[in-house]
Amino acid sequence: DIEGHIHGMSCVSFATSPRTAFIVPVSSFSPDGRRIALRAIARFLRSSTPKILQNALYDAMVLAYSYRMPIHNIVWDTMLSGWEIDPELPKGLATQTSIYTSWPYYKHLRFEPSSREFWRYCCLDSAITYEIYERHKELLRGPAYEHFQFNLDLLSPLLYMQLRGMR
Repeated sequence: DIEGHIHGMSCVSFATSPRTAFIVPVSSFSPDGRRIALRAIARFLRSSTPKILQNALYDAMVLAYSYRMPIHNIVWDTMLSGWEIDPELPKGLATQTSIYTSWPYYKHLRFEPSSREFWRYCCLDSAITYEIYERHKELLRGPAYEHFQFNLDLLSPLLYMQLRGMR
C-alpha cells in the first residue's frame, strides 16, 4: 500500500500475512536514504514475488509514472474481486473491511498528526488487504473467478494506456 500520489509518496507498507506488515517511511529519510529505499522497493516490485493489492491500478500508475517502478506479478486485486462477489456494494477498502474482517473502523488514523499513527494506518491497509484476499479466495469460484481473472489481466493494458495514451 502506498500513501501518496503522483507528486510524492510519504510511505509504503508491505504485509507478509494478515497480521504482519512493515512500513518504509520514504519521506522521513535523508536524500541518500530515500534513494537507497526507493531502489530496494523497485527491486522488490520487479521481482517474481506475488503481490496482492487493493485498487492495483492506482498504486501501479503512481509508482510507474512518478518513480519508474513497474509492479510485476500482481496476482490479486481485492477491489476487483470484491466487485465480482458483491457488485452492488462500494469497492473501497473500508467497506470490504467491514464485511470480510472483524477489524473495527480504523480509517480515522489517516488524519492523525503523529507519524506513528499514520504509519500504523498504512500497515493496517496492507495487512487487511491480505486478510480480505484470503476471504475472497475462498468465495470466488467458477465463472466469477474467470471473469475476475479476465479483469485482472486487463490491468497491464489499462496501465499502458494511462501512461502512454491510446490511438
